[in-house]
This record gives sequence, C-alpha cells and structure tokens, in this order.
Amino acid sequence: GIIVPNPSNSSRYFVFTVDAQGGAGGLRWSEVDLTLNGGFGDVVDATKNTVLLAQSVEKIAAVRHGDGVNYWVIGHGYNNNNYYAYLIDCDGVNEPIVSSVGQVEGNPGWGYMTVSPDGSQLASAMRDPGFELLDFDALEGVVSNPLLLFDPGSGCYGVSFSPSGGVLYGGNIQTGHLYQWNLNAGSDSDIIDSMLLLATLEGTGSPYRGGA
Repeated sequence: GIIVPNPSNSSRYFVFTVDAQGGAGGLRWSEVDLTLNGGFGDVVDATKNTVLLAQSVEKIAAVRHGDGVNYWVIGHGYNNNNYYAYLIDCDGVNEPIVSSVGQVEGNPGWGYMTVSPDGSQLASAMRDPGFELLDFDALEGVVSNPLLLFDPGSGCYGVSFSPSGGVLYGGNIQTGHLYQWNLNAGSDSDIIDSMLLLATLEGTGSPYRGGA
C-alpha cells in the first residue's frame, strides 16, 4: 500500500492498496480523515475500498506531480501492458492516464515498481518478462520508451533507484541475485551492457532466496 496526502487538506490522506500477486482484488483507495474519531482519525465510510482498477498486478508507486503540489499514483493492469497514472489533486482521485507500453504482465503479477527521485523514470520488476525501465512525464502522467534491461527467466521481484537516480538495482527473489545498471552509461544498449551482478543473497528459503 501507499499513502498520499490530500494536496488541499492537511488532515486528509488517500490510502491506496493492491492485493498480493495480483488479479481480482485490484487497485483500491480509501480516504482517511484525521479529524474523525475524536481526533484519532478514521476512514471516510463513503470512500472505503473504492475500486480504481478491477484487474491489477501488485505493483504500485507514487510520485509528486511536476507542478510540485499534486501527486501521481501509478498502477499496472493484469494480463496486459497498461500503466495507469492517477492524478491526485484538490478534486481527489481522478480518472487515469493510460499508457500501453512495454511488457505484458500476467500471473502471478508480483514484483515492485518505483519512480526515480526526479520523477522522470519508472522501473518495473516483472517475474517472467524481466526488469524494465521506462520514461515518465510527471506533468502529463504518460509512460513511454520502454527498455527491457534483463530477462533472467524468472524471479524478478525488487527494484530501486539510487538516491542520485543514476543507478538502478534489481533483485531476483528465486536466485537471490542482486543486479546493478548504470543509467548514465549512454545509449540504451550501453545501459543494458552496464549490468553487474553485485551479490548473491544467502537466504535458505525454498524456492525463495531473496526478497524485495
């Protein structure tokens, strides 16, 4: 889940959730009002578990809008290649900007998605398709220019940008492998070729050796 502040009311927050793995639970939201329940806060009943996307994988990310005030919450469809960017502004949760790009993701729909610190790029870890890097327009909410960085066959799960945004890390939950890409390497092929295997986690779980 992800919590995003209401840009027009400092006492209200939007809580977004997705089911583990993905599928029927979908992407949902509720609004919390901290002035309710005697100041302890409570969910606004009319908004509880409102369905935004009925068929969703477990990916969810948030980033500040390019205007510096509002926010985007980003999800991904199930059994398709649709990215959904929902604008969060003074009117609440708006209809999504849909970008059909990159790899199709279906069952089990696991893995993380994250936005770079400057809001210009999106990274997705899809179990079977692999680690994917895309551009994100923080003003328009459009996802574009997909680049498949690496397909290890299965197990892609964790993904994170460095604080500078110049390095991307990806973790495989099954092999325990931790990878790194230099996003400043140059062309798309240079970025792909910059991949390093940093480490192999020593987890003993079966079939999972790694985590997020």
